[in-house]
Amino acid sequence: MTTNTEKIVQVVRDLLYGKVTTYGDVSQEVYKHRRGAQAVGQVIGRKAKCDPDGFPWWRVCFNGLRPVNTDARKRLEREGVRFLPNGTVDSGYVARL
Repeated sequence: MTTNTEKIVQVVRDLLYGKVTTYGDVSQEVYKHRRGAQAVGQVIGRKAKCDPDGFPWWRVCFNGLRPVNTDARKRLEREGVRFLPNGTVDSGYVARL
């Protein structure tokens, strides 16, 4: 049996280079509702601390497609992701889960 933690990690690992999603979208995929976004964030945060360069935590954004921090934005820019003037990710880079 696959745990929800394993499902979250797999969803994030499956995100393609240059694509993003939100915590709420990952929650919808794993829990079948968006109310688990905070739990998704906790799992991603723990995994990112263990593997900050191998686990693509930077591809998961806040609601509204805002990167979680400047490091995440820089990593996304290196992947070719474009940003709007308000600092959010252009919707053309959103992954379909």
